[in-house]
Amino acid sequence: MRHFTIKKRKTITAVFLSAVLLGTGLATPIQIKAESKVKTQSKLSYGVDYKNIDYTAGSTKAGVDVMEVNISDPYTAVQLGRANPLDKLATVRARATSYNQKYNQIIGAINANFFLATQGKVTRPVHLISEDNRLVYAGYVNTDKNQYVNEPIAFGINQAGKGLIDHYNLNLTYTFNGKTRKISHTNRERAENNTILYTSDFYKTNTDTNQYGTEVVLKGPENMELTLGTTLELKVDSIRKEGDTKTIPISDNYFVLSGHGTASTNLQGMKIGDTVKINVGMDQQWQGSEFMIAGGPQLVKNGNVDISMNTTSWLANAPTSRTAVGIDSTNGKVFFVTADTTYNKGLSIPELAQLMKDLGADTALNLDGGGSTTMAIRPKNSDALKVVNKLQDGFERGVSGVLMAADTEPERIFSDVSYREDLYPGIQWAKDKGAIKGYSDNTFRPYQGLSRKHGAVMFASALSLQPADPTTTSKLFTDVPATHDYAPQIGAVAQAGIFKGSNHQFNPEKILTREQMATTLVKAFGLNNDGLPKAEVNLSNVDPSHRANVQILADNGITTQTDDFRPLEAVTRGQFAVFLQKVSEIR
Repeated sequence: MRHFTIKKRKTITAVFLSAVLLGTGLATPIQIKAESKVKTQSKLSYGVDYKNIDYTAGSTKAGVDVMEVNISDPYTAVQLGRANPLDKLATVRARATSYNQKYNQIIGAINANFFLATQGKVTRPVHLISEDNRLVYAGYVNTDKNQYVNEPIAFGINQAGKGLIDHYNLNLTYTFNGKTRKISHTNRERAENNTILYTSDFYKTNTDTNQYGTEVVLKGPENMELTLGTTLELKVDSIRKEGDTKTIPISDNYFVLSGHGTASTNLQGMKIGDTVKINVGMDQQWQGSEFMIAGGPQLVKNGNVDISMNTTSWLANAPTSRTAVGIDSTNGKVFFVTADTTYNKGLSIPELAQLMKDLGADTALNLDGGGSTTMAIRPKNSDALKVVNKLQDGFERGVSGVLMAADTEPERIFSDVSYREDLYPGIQWAKDKGAIKGYSDNTFRPYQGLSRKHGAVMFASALSLQPADPTTTSKLFTDVPATHDYAPQIGAVAQAGIFKGSNHQFNPEKILTREQMATTLVKAFGLNNDGLPKAEVNLSNVDPSHRANVQILADNGITTQTDDFRPLEAVTRGQFAVFLQKVSEIR
């Protein structure tokens, strides 16, 4: 249960979509052609790219900002930042910043869902919100095709981690004595003949209803949730009958069914101890989703402009600042888009739909706009989010929810080795085995050429060789004094026959070539290709002294560079760690 206090409010007397529409002129459909120009672009993180576009089509101009979020990258995510409590507004930057953590860095954000104004004070969301596969707010859908959200359509991230824009079918009901009845809404003010289900997501400490209805308190498992696609079996714990003015509190372990009028009559047959089932029906494709947020109208479907509202209506054609979200045909790239009033009064819904199509969206959905339209990004090497679009009201407005692009990479084993690197598994293995330690500044420098001295250290550690007496090493190699930091390891690999040196010199600073690496690996681990199929490998540019060893690596599947082994290239520190891991796995 949330512990906060909100003043009581009366029944909603006015509803305002926060997209305050400017102007009354109708806009004509446009296409984005060569007239448009990318003014600036930057890579904000590994999986997030940003562009600012001067959008021009005929006489219509707008400033357009785009974030492309590659959620196919395992450490790039699109996340929902919802109002908590539901009636609490915050600017896009403030809400996104509240989600920013060490290993969940918010790279950018846009405003998201529509919200209501009650008696001049903006409060709660309008439409459906789910989070972590649980229903937070059922919302409602308008039946008027002239309105933005007139069909149940949502944007979200599904169970497979893919972007999804599609219809949903929320079937929220309760069953008592064999009869199933619809629950009108969740976590909002009770209206005439409505059944409202209150949960701990409600933004007040109690149901805040009058005596003209019936309220049934239902007890269930600890910290119960409205999980999508499930049914909860609850027990009636207490009942407030019509005429009773006592307060019914909100708690984590209780739900409250509140009915007015005919809905109240339906609840009056319940008694303490009775069983009531709450069913949260939802389409299979949305079950298990990370989040859902309803919006509208749909703008693009299957790569074509396909608008789910009356496009001749004033609301569709009045130009204003706009916010939209789109997904490409792979469902692996998400587009955050804002169009502002930099050059004109903004865009109409048809113009926005065409823009989303031209940006590459296979599906797209309109979100809240007007004065709410905000995009904030975190520039490279910056600790703070920065608003990049022109704000229609001249200031950053508080909004209900935001969509965020996040980098979720965990703590790195070395500051310059990303989990995303192909080299990462080998470097992690080598570190776990004690074969590598990195530098004092916590870098590993994976793309730096491997010196012979560092190769000696890695071999000695990987093979658990007994360190040599530094004095003995100095007698073997004139360029490795007994005081050398790595004299014990250099002597160990020399005594093991892995490195020989030349003319009593080890050449510790010399970079190891790939063909030299092949020979040292074969010697160190005693590799052979007995009984293995012979791989087709081009050895023409390999020194004769190393050809047999490159062939052994190829036959064992340790290298796949068979067309050109690049024998004279320096082997990097990261590559050597990977080779060590591969060889160890086949020993």
